Amino acid sequence: MLARLNRAREELKLVSLGELDILSGDGHQYLRSLLDKAN
Repeated sequence: MLARLNRAREELKLVSLGELDILSGDGHQYLRSLLDKAN
């Protein structure tokens, strides 16, 4: 899961690694919110 978050971070450039660490337990919802922001 964290690897997927890291890949999304690289593609979208919206969050820091620290934020990913904090939210890694809630990754699916977080990725969805990132995609909403990107659109």
